Amino acid sequence: MLKDILREKPAFQQILEEGREEGRKEGLELGRQRILQSLRQKLLNLVQARYSELSSFAQERVPLIEQVEILEDIFFKVAIAATVEDARTALLVK
Repeated sequence: MLKDILREKPAFQQILEEGREEGRKEGLELGRQRILQSLRQKLLNLVQARYSELSSFAQERVPLIEQVEILEDIFFKVAIAATVEDARTALLVK
C-alpha cells in the first residue's frame, strides 16, 4: 500500500527515472568497454599473426586507444598493410 502511494508521487517518479537513466548510461559504458577490449585483443592477435616483430610495440600502443572508431581504423590499416613499416605507421595513429 505504501509502495503504491509512493509510486504516485512526482518526486518518487523523478527519482525512479533518474535511477533508470543512470543505469542505462552505465550499461552503455560497460558495453563500450567490452567492445574496446574485444577490438584491442583482435588487433593484437592480427599483429601477432601478420607482423610478430611488432607484437611488443602493439602491446604498448593498443591499450592506450580509447575510441572504437580509431581501433577499427587501425585494425583495417594493419590488415591491408603491405609491409611491416605500413603496419607500424598504422599503429602510431592516435
